[in-house]
Amino acid sequence: MKYARFLSDTLTIGEKMLCSGAEVSRVEDSIIRICSAYGAERVDVFTITSSIVVSVVFEGKTYTQTRRILNYRTDF
Repeated sequence: MKYARFLSDTLTIGEKMLCSGAEVSRVEDSIIRICSAYGAERVDVFTITSSIVVSVVFEGKTYTQTRRILNYRTDF
């Protein structure tokens, strides 16, 4: 599996969720669940309304990516 591509696609899902008005905790939980379902040994996610940072360990190697969120919406 190409883990960098997998992580990028997972961040895209999180970005789309934030841009659609999802809560930060929901985005973090979804990313953790996706990575765990694909066999991640460890997943660390930090999300705020304008940024997502994910570190994931696959086969003993750590992969980290950051995504800046420029357009987001807050629904009350």
